[in-house]
Amino acid sequence: MHENGSSLRARRRVLGAVAVVALAGCASVDSERLEVSLTGLSLAEAALLEQRFLLRVRLVNPSGEERRIDGAVYELAVNGQPFARGVSDQALVVPRFGEAQVDWMATGTTGGVLRQVLGFGSGRRRITYRLRVRAQSGGARLHLEGGGEIDLTALAN
Repeated sequence: MHENGSSLRARRRVLGAVAVVALAGCASVDSERLEVSLTGLSLAEAALLEQRFLLRVRLVNPSGEERRIDGAVYELAVNGQPFARGVSDQALVVPRFGEAQVDWMATGTTGGVLRQVLGFGSGRRRITYRLRVRAQSGGARLHLEGGGEIDLTALAN
């Protein structure tokens, strides 16, 4: 019985060490997180109930290891309101200490577009956006977020 108890303790120690190593590996995936930004937005298709947009997205990798993206789910919010969302199974590689650009299609509703158009009528001077991405990278899932602001008064000058 004594050998069984020590054998069980040894197994628990090994499993505990494996769990610590596995958790450290997961933490390292996010330690050098990819940076994501929206670099372009254009209307691809317009219909009465929905619109299709082409999002140009830049991914920057500050890590010394390349990152492979196998697919992504993304959402674009404008002025704090949902605007467009989409999915892509497009594979891409973001090189180490490098960047990659990708074009993703996203679908928005007429209501989302109308909310933004009506906001311009109220004298809005700035547009803010937030891009959220859940990407699949091998067996790991990456959560990325980027955003920015456009000053409309600067564009008028």
